[in-house]
Order: sequence, then C-alpha cells, then structure tokens
Amino acid sequence: MLLLGGLFHQVPVMSFPANLLMIPWVVGVVFPVSAAGVLTSLFWPELSGALFALADQAFEVFWRVARWAADYGTFWLPVSAGWAVAVLPLVLICLVRLRLWVLLVLVLTGWLASQRYHRLPVSLTLLDVGQGSAAVVQVGERFWLIDSGTERAGRQVVGPWLQWHGVQNLTVIASHADSDHVGGMAPVLARWPESPRWAAQPPDSSWQRCRAGTVFYHQGPVVLEALWPDDRLPQAAPDNAHSCVVRLKVADWQILMPGDLTRRWQYALTARLPRSDHTLWVVPHHGAANGLNPRFWRAVNPEIAFVSADRNSPYGHPAPVVVDWLAKAGIPVLNTATSGQIGILWPAPDQPPRVRTMDKSGH
Repeated sequence: MLLLGGLFHQVPVMSFPANLLMIPWVVGVVFPVSAAGVLTSLFWPELSGALFALADQAFEVFWRVARWAADYGTFWLPVSAGWAVAVLPLVLICLVRLRLWVLLVLVLTGWLASQRYHRLPVSLTLLDVGQGSAAVVQVGERFWLIDSGTERAGRQVVGPWLQWHGVQNLTVIASHADSDHVGGMAPVLARWPESPRWAAQPPDSSWQRCRAGTVFYHQGPVVLEALWPDDRLPQAAPDNAHSCVVRLKVADWQILMPGDLTRRWQYALTARLPRSDHTLWVVPHHGAANGLNPRFWRAVNPEIAFVSADRNSPYGHPAPVVVDWLAKAGIPVLNTATSGQIGILWPAPDQPPRVRTMDKSGH
C-alpha cells in the first residue's frame, strides 16, 4: 500500500481489509505451518508431507481472498505521496523492532532447507541388462538414465525399473550410438516423451549435444557432468571415440563412466582427468581387451571397478587380461554378469557410499 501511495498517489480501498485479514493469516498460519514442514522433513517425512498439504490449503484461502479483493477492489483512495513517504520509516522501525524474529526464522528455515537439499540421498544403479550398459543416477526425486541397453533390455529391464521407482523427472543421456547402449531408448522415451535428451552425436533436433564441460546437475557437493568428447576430437573419428564420458561427483568421491571410449582417446583424456580422494570406475567397453588403455586405468586408480556384461558374453567380456591387470593392482571388480544389479548409494553427500549387489553383498 505504501508503494502504491508513494508511486501512484492512491491505494485501492479493498487493500485495507484484505491486508487486515491476510497479513495475520500468512504470518500466523501459512508461514509457521510451512516452516514446520521444512523442519520436520529432516526427521519425520510423513508428518512433513501432511504439514505441507495443510500449508497448501491455508495458502489457497489466502489466494481466494486476494482474488476477491482484486475483483471488487475497483475503488481507489487518493493518498499524498508525502504521507506515504513519512509513514514508511515508521513501518520499517516497527518491523525491525517487533518482527525481527520473523526475519530470523526465515533465515533459519532457508538454511535448514538448503542443508536438507544438500543431504538428499544420491545413488547410481548399474542395471543388469546383459550385453550392454544402462545406469541410473538419482538425486532426490530427479533421475538421469545413462544409456539404456538393447531394445529388449529397454522394454524388459530399464522401463519397468523406472516405473517401479515412480520416476517422473527423467533426463536421458546416450553415451554413443551402439545398439547395446541406446537400443532401449525408444521404449523408454515412448513412456517419458518429455524427457530432456543428451548425446555426443545427436540423432535429431530433439537432442542436445553432450560435450566436455556439459553440466547436467550441480547442487552443493553433488555434480553430474561430461568430461568428453572434447571439441578437438575430429568428427571423422569412430563412433566409440565420441562416447560421452560422464562423471558423478559426490563430495570427495567420484564415479567415472567412460562408455566405449577407445584406447587412443582414453590416453587423450588421461591428462585432463579431475582428481578426487576416492574414485569408482565403470570399466570402458565392458572390459574388452582392446578397449582399455593401461595408462588410463592407472591414472584413474579406482578403489572399485565395475563391469557391465552378459553372463554368457559372446565377446568374452570382461577379458581375462583386463581382470588380471586389475587383480594385480589390488582393485576389486564387480560384474553385473555375476553380481546382477549393482547399486552405489550415498545416504548423504558427507558420508561414504555403500555398494550393494542383488545378492546383498556389500563393500
């Protein structure tokens, strides 16, 4: 009202009763219930949901009164601009002296909400799709599907998994065009047609280009980004060389997912690998003997290596020589061919991850 009076020399008559009713309603009901919802979300999610629903209903009352005031507030009262300017400091003093607690509660609630957001559970799940690759990153209610396996895996494994977990907010990332990585995208996108789509070599205009430096998500200590392909990569390079290499960073942990990046370009990426205290690693090209540059995995220096392969892989993945390299380096290997689905879960970003397989083993 003071701004309207100062700027336009008039205020709507209905603003007086509307403010008289709604300021106490917002300060005494809407805000406290919303703040209680944020606070209880830290330790009692069920109660938090009920409080947020109640706050929504309380705000609906406010909105109805505001619309009523707008519909019937056609009469304006002339006001001197000097009067409005003179009253404004008095109002500010009253707010500072009498409502300082409101500001403190707002700041505290915002801080707690940000802390809760930064403490959302983070996970990466390597789905058991046989000969192929499909991984799901989850941060709170947001999901990113990185590859989708074959068309059959997309229909029988990936799609049902996403539906079972009630996924609504989905982004898809295609590492490269091999059918054992993106064959399942069609049935997935048929179910989630509005999903943002990323690929190193976009098949059409509905896809965005994945490049080194692309950030899919960044909130606090959690980052999901692309490390490759580099802009200097020749367009004529093989499809596998264009693999979108994805990195999930959670505080001082990281997981690298290099897709089928070839040995030559693994070497090129080595010098630009980001450092982290702890690294987990999905072995490139399902552990193929000709698909791993020894200098690359030594630079990665993972604490655990993961392989996505078929139980009866016609290609012999992972190759014995790769398994031998990793064993001699003391790096444990988990393979979806023997362990089934593999889950890596951070209960909170400041906690170390738990690794779980379908046989309930843990590390």
